[in-house]
Amino acid sequence: WREDVSGTIVGITQATTALDMLQAITEASYHRLATIIECIPKVDRSTRFIVGGGIQKSPSSMQRLADVLGRPLTALDEPEASLRGAAVFALEKLGHGERLAPVTGRTVKPDKKRAKRYAAERARLAALEATVFPTH
Repeated sequence: WREDVSGTIVGITQATTALDMLQAITEASYHRLATIIECIPKVDRSTRFIVGGGIQKSPSSMQRLADVLGRPLTALDEPEASLRGAAVFALEKLGHGERLAPVTGRTVKPDKKRAKRYAAERARLAALEATVFPTH
């Protein structure tokens, strides 16, 4: 990612509220995650996305993230998600991945209509970014 690029919020009017700004900033981070996922060659439609941490406390944030990513998310039923991740990594490297307990948690499915709208928005954002911050 380009380190020389600064943040930009486009479309602010006098009617823009603080909540609008918060939503724009939050969705921008979700869009960046979606862009990163699209760049990873081994990620396909069958890849499972497991979410841990504070975002799980907000059903609306989980839904919006699922919508932006256009993928189902599993909210991990594990209070120590980072510790579990480290243990999973270690067990897999030692060849004992089969000993892992299955991941459990509620699944949040994307709304297909909103996911499609977000994907189109991400394409427009990429075009805007290329215009505002052209590569050398």
